[in-house]
Amino acid sequence: MKKSSKLPIGVTARKDREGLYKFQVMVNGRRYIESYRLENAEDMKQAERNSRLQKAIDLFRDKVERGTVKGDITDRDTFSKAVAWYLSISKNRDSTILNRERTLNAYVMPELGDIQVKRITSAMLTSLFSDLHAHGSVKTTYTPTPDFVNIIKTDSKGKIADTAAAVGIGMKRFHHLRNGRGVEKKTAELIALYYKKPVEKAFIIETTTAPLSAKTVDHIANSISAVFTKLVANDVVSKNPVSKAEKPPIGEHEGGAFLDNETMPIFQKALANIDNADIRILLTLCLECGLRNGEARSLSWDNIDFAKRAINIRRSITKDRKGKEVIGLTKTTRSRRSVPLSDSLSARLMEHKAYQEQTAAERGTAYDNKYNLIATNTTGNIMQLSALTHYMQRIRKENPELPADLHTHSLRHSFCSLLIGNGVNVVAVAALLGDTVDMVTKIYAHSFEALERKAMENLVDIFNFGGDNQALIS
Repeated sequence: MKKSSKLPIGVTARKDREGLYKFQVMVNGRRYIESYRLENAEDMKQAERNSRLQKAIDLFRDKVERGTVKGDITDRDTFSKAVAWYLSISKNRDSTILNRERTLNAYVMPELGDIQVKRITSAMLTSLFSDLHAHGSVKTTYTPTPDFVNIIKTDSKGKIADTAAAVGIGMKRFHHLRNGRGVEKKTAELIALYYKKPVEKAFIIETTTAPLSAKTVDHIANSISAVFTKLVANDVVSKNPVSKAEKPPIGEHEGGAFLDNETMPIFQKALANIDNADIRILLTLCLECGLRNGEARSLSWDNIDFAKRAINIRRSITKDRKGKEVIGLTKTTRSRRSVPLSDSLSARLMEHKAYQEQTAAERGTAYDNKYNLIATNTTGNIMQLSALTHYMQRIRKENPELPADLHTHSLRHSFCSLLIGNGVNVVAVAALLGDTVDMVTKIYAHSFEALERKAMENLVDIFNFGGDNQALIS
């Protein structure tokens, strides 16, 4: 008799997020809902997956019955408590949770933290968004003193990753400190505690206020919406006030810098002259395949199908709860895709593979590419984003003709703009990028406008308005 493949009672799968499930249980006439992520679900057999899900929902029901479900909340609780509740039960990636926590604490809590969730309205949020866009919010920056920077550099020389992990902060913020750049209060407190220095003596504390871009305001709105979406799903409130709140429109210039027909050859020449082969191939993948930097940095040789000329995108760089970069699945199933591999790029990848094998042989035990990555740092581990950023800054500095705000993600923008400019269907573009059609249309509006202008110019040539065709009319 064939075994049923149905999920356990009370469990439903999220079709848009592989490995994410929703639990629903009824206890004493009240419905309780929780999201649950089953790691590596796609690799499990049906029976094993259902067995694990059954155990997980049984545990959830037991916690509900004992009244120990994390963060039980009502519509009379404050928004700050709702955020704490959301963060405790969210099953998003750790990096997403950390990002939303920082965003909400920095921009939303000062205004809405003490207000009951049932009293937060769309009009209230519209006012908040408008104020943030026009005036910004108070931001306190902690910049390490020159003496403290020297202490950090001296102590962490040759062991940057280990020191950052010991402090409890991510590599990006640790590099900010080593370079004398400002950080937020929590990071300053952690590093000061590690070196046993008073915060006020180790840092220059400055408070500033500056308007926020429409793109940043949109990100803040999305973070608020995530909290209310969870509240609605758990029957705490009936609607999400963010849905009807008005946000400032995102301007074309906020879509990000990109390379055009004039600047592309300049960048390609600069890219070819980069002395670091791993950085060079990573930036090439971002530019010629439209990869996100996390997708490129996590790409392994197993993801390259030289026979079929395809690159299979399955993984990306994410962060754990401590802010450490790790390799995980892409954020959405839509991002897991295949990108065509040109003959030219295929040849360059083969050359790089030979170079990597030679490097591994020369460095011996000092080089361990345990993830079989296409590009690594000097020890064979994940290439840090800061390294890519450093080389992009160098390219900009040496080539002032390039856009001043060109960065790593700009290469993905450039890839998309060139496809649209050459008339590639927007559905195909979205599939290659692992994005939605709406997102592509929104971000790359400038490319569509240019294509429309080109089309109208072609129409003028075809119909010859005002020219010889006038004779046909008469």
